[in-house]
Amino acid sequence: MKENDLTTLNKKVGALEKLNTRMVDAMDSMASITNFQKDVQAAADENQIYEISSEWLKRITPFKFISFFTLNQEMNFELSYIEPKKLREKVEREFQAQLQAGILAWVLNSEKTVPVTPELDEFKGGNQLLMRPLETQEGVIGLFIAQKESVAEDL
Repeated sequence: MKENDLTTLNKKVGALEKLNTRMVDAMDSMASITNFQKDVQAAADENQIYEISSEWLKRITPFKFISFFTLNQEMNFELSYIEPKKLREKVEREFQAQLQAGILAWVLNSEKTVPVTPELDEFKGGNQLLMRPLETQEGVIGLFIAQKESVAEDL
């Protein structure tokens, strides 16, 4: 076997081991979902719920960013939470670009997470954006937008 083949196989095995570890961690997180529910129920305000949700999501997989947009009284979306905060302006521009492209209307009519190709160069070259409407029984109250970090297992 050639050295090049061994190197490739070692990389693949390493990536699979990392993926396996992440899956086990994800299953552990899912098994402790009652802890998540307790954390959310104890939250003092909406922002704290976003922080808790963000932390729980990052336990499952690494994200480049996680954001929550909510509808204000004028029925316009506003960015209510972004992690990391330094990407606030870029995520707002991406949101506007998706709105102009007509993608948001499609996502808001979906009942599941929708993978979306980024419009702005800042987010291209990585994973797709993940968009999901935030809903209650009364209807849409917001929008979740995130982008996973590119990791070796994604190759």
